[in-house]
Amino acid sequence: MEDVLEGIIRNVGISKDSSEISNYISSNYGKDALLWDKIVVYLDLRSRGKNPVISGNFIWLKDKGSNGYRAVIYVLTENQPINVTDLERILAMAKSLHVEVYISIVDKYGDITYYSIDETKLAKG
Repeated sequence: MEDVLEGIIRNVGISKDSSEISNYISSNYGKDALLWDKIVVYLDLRSRGKNPVISGNFIWLKDKGSNGYRAVIYVLTENQPINVTDLERILAMAKSLHVEVYISIVDKYGDITYYSIDETKLAKG
């Protein structure tokens, strides 16, 4: 596992002193079914100049210049079903924290598609 981690870090250009991703992999290897998808999204965000933080089922984007967060990303793998109740719960949490919500879907090739989601009210016509 260390060789794989070293290769990922080297290819993406994350400095070796950045132990956050290393610690996350070490503590969650074999426990988290979406581990590699979260790592792919984390590394993609880092390569785009963002400051992501993996926490539980989510990746949070830190706000530049402050200690707060500006967005939460829910990571899914392609063809993974998602419950509408889960989406409602995520939206409610994000609304209470005043952050944006994104869903990232990682396909079998490691390509990522990001979707922003927001609450909407459906009225009877």
